[in-house]
Amino acid sequence: MKRTIVAALLATVAVTGARADTNWWVPPGDVDRASLVTLDELETAYAELAWETFIAINWPALVKDGNPYPSPDTDKDLSYNVGEYVSVWEAWPTAQEIFRPDGTAPPAWGSPHELPSPCEEKGALEGHIVLQATSKGGDVASEFVQAFRMGPVPDQNGKYTWFAIQANKAMYDYIVGNGLYNVEGQVAFGKAADWPRGRLDSTGSEEDIGSIFVKGAWKVLGDGDNPNAFHRIQARLYNPGDEDAGISASCRLESVGLTALHIVHRTNSAQQWAWATFEHVANAPLYEEAMSGDLRRSDYSYFDTAVLLVHHARKSGATRPGQAPRGSSKLHAWGDSNLYLRRRDKQIVMTVEHRAAPGLNDIEIELVDDGRGPALRLRQAVADESVPEPETAEQRILQALADAETPLSQRQIRERAATRPATVAASLRMLIREDRVERVPEGGYRLVGESGETGSPVAGANGQLGPEPLPKGVTASNP
Repeated sequence: MKRTIVAALLATVAVTGARADTNWWVPPGDVDRASLVTLDELETAYAELAWETFIAINWPALVKDGNPYPSPDTDKDLSYNVGEYVSVWEAWPTAQEIFRPDGTAPPAWGSPHELPSPCEEKGALEGHIVLQATSKGGDVASEFVQAFRMGPVPDQNGKYTWFAIQANKAMYDYIVGNGLYNVEGQVAFGKAADWPRGRLDSTGSEEDIGSIFVKGAWKVLGDGDNPNAFHRIQARLYNPGDEDAGISASCRLESVGLTALHIVHRTNSAQQWAWATFEHVANAPLYEEAMSGDLRRSDYSYFDTAVLLVHHARKSGATRPGQAPRGSSKLHAWGDSNLYLRRRDKQIVMTVEHRAAPGLNDIEIELVDDGRGPALRLRQAVADESVPEPETAEQRILQALADAETPLSQRQIRERAATRPATVAASLRMLIREDRVERVPEGGYRLVGESGETGSPVAGANGQLGPEPLPKGVTASNP
């Protein structure tokens, strides 16, 4: 399977490409769409646009008054300090700084990153980015919960990946100039935003470069990680806490390495913006490598890692997808795959919910002794298996009603079908909706169309009188 992203994010990047000038710290404004004839030429042109933008915004930032400033330091290059420096885009304001919870105007362009109060106690590392966990006060994605409800992304060390969205000066100026940093300003604006677009004949000014916003993904560097293999910074990891849950706000300093960078660039030729993703070379193997077992390296950050959470289900929500976990509803929101084990009569059945794909339902599981103790495994059907498939609760209820000469109460159904009260009630509701069972005015339940005698004469499909057909799975057993 061909990978559709550009896997090129290294601590040190070689500057290559078709660009004629040497000002690699200046992002391009657009591609020459008119000169592009074939699809391959178009794809190559936008790939070069993304690559040159990536190089430019990752250039080391200037330092003013001890703080990184969002302009390139042209006396440095991408190999500066073995990859440990604050880049231009890392000095851009974050989404939280632009869209403040109180709706006030953002700080002036080039201001140091704002520090939440718990982070002010962590020393004088001014200007380094603040990565913020999810808070109840807003839904701006600068957190360890990934967009599109993917949930936390753990690395091989079991630590969550952190994310931050940041915007360049063209976007910042447009937001501030039009008062779009709060709801009142957006309502007053009253029209669709027309973000500044990059120009082919760009002079290098912010306006000619166009609107750019990025989303960076950072992993906390820990045991087994080679810091020199990453572009890295010191970051404050801020958790705003949760008063309702009794969790206090906290902040800690960590060395973090960049594992991915999404770049979205508005240009004249790209009306739907130009989108690019750069990924660290050691994030995970290609699909073919993983399937063949022929891995090129052993230090992948995310490959072969998962978090398994076992949680009891509520009885009242066991049949409602997403409502089964007992306790916090956030458990379901964070799950990439949710597996539910339920007992159906004498059979254990597993259902699977996937976040972005249809799930598998009614997978039969059995309890076996594999020589090391009890274990669960998939139940394999055998063609000549002599043991019949167990009847469902619905089949047993229908059979009990078919065997009865008079309507049965729920208690009688429970006794004859050997089924729990809750299962009987749920099954009867379903069978009534399907017009297979009816409740009689005198009390009790019977098969639909039954008048007190199983197999009463009714008109068949051919118009002839004959015995009433019984529900599927039910056999007549009149004496």
